[in-house]
Amino acid sequence: MKKILLTTTETLQGWEIESYLKPLFSNVVVGAGFLSDISAGFTDLFGGRSNSYEKKLQTVNDSALQILQSKASELGANCIIGLKVNVHQISGKNVQMFMVSAYGTAVIAKSITTIKTSNSLKEIDKSTVVDKATLIKLLNNFDKENFQLKLNDLQLIVDNKSSEFKNYIFKKLKNYTGEFEDEAQKEAERLCVEYFSVIEAVDAKSVIYEALIRESYERLISKLLSIIKAYDLVDYEYCIKLLNTNTLIKKKIALKALVFNKPSYVIEDVIELKKIIEILKTSFPDLSNISTKKGFLSSNEKEVWVCACNKTNDMEYTYCTNCSNDKYGFKEDEIKPITVINELNNKALALEELFRSV
Repeated sequence: MKKILLTTTETLQGWEIESYLKPLFSNVVVGAGFLSDISAGFTDLFGGRSNSYEKKLQTVNDSALQILQSKASELGANCIIGLKVNVHQISGKNVQMFMVSAYGTAVIAKSITTIKTSNSLKEIDKSTVVDKATLIKLLNNFDKENFQLKLNDLQLIVDNKSSEFKNYIFKKLKNYTGEFEDEAQKEAERLCVEYFSVIEAVDAKSVIYEALIRESYERLISKLLSIIKAYDLVDYEYCIKLLNTNTLIKKKIALKALVFNKPSYVIEDVIELKKIIEILKTSFPDLSNISTKKGFLSSNEKEVWVCACNKTNDMEYTYCTNCSNDKYGFKEDEIKPITVINELNNKALALEELFRSV
């Protein structure tokens, strides 16, 4: 998508509007979990700025603006003028959510001035130069043997929100899934987690979900799922990839991720949710077999089900007496496909109703 300029004014200084195309609108619904998170974080907010909540709010606004820019690009526009962003509170059937609406006019504009700035007039403060030089040095040294990342260097990486470090930070996070030897390791692990909340969501998702597909270490999987939940990094396309694997364990990971929220929703999410629901209906087949056996005090045969672990169980037993799995490979305390299907269906219905009310 080409770059689309955004402005709240009706004119552009140094630009000439050649053509007014059409008004554009976008609506983004904030997930229900977002509201409860904000309520729970009031004490944090009163104590000062909260980066996590600021990031969530910024993500919602960015989503609305990105939709506008995408629509403008499809029209062949290169600018949106008269931009306005409004926030509405909407409720119904015990559902209370926020909707961010953005609108403006798509235009084609041509630059009529060129501003030239002499290099001698540009100034960069000392701290910015030092930080950038340090980051370049870190990038060049990552692959060297016995390289050790200091805590203040890790803090610098997080503060600069650079996606260039995403693979290295993931490797560090992978090493911090066990017990911590000291407070420094605990702080390093916290910074590694925070890193995936400050970089672009698309970069964070690529690392996290590819790891979920590839890795098998249970502690690491649990850590990655906690990051998805904490920072609303649910991605429906990656969840479908997990569901399309031939491994039950990976499919179960998708189930866990799907019950979390996105930071915001668009009408297209309804289609994605319904698509996932249909995939879920066929992704978890019955792994058992029906057989018969003679009764203990009778010669009559009765039906039994044979678990995937080859244990024979009476029909009244829901879970295998050997491995504790049901016929579909789930233990009693695991989230089941039908639970996720119901939740996604409710979310799709809620989105349809909310967008109809706009």
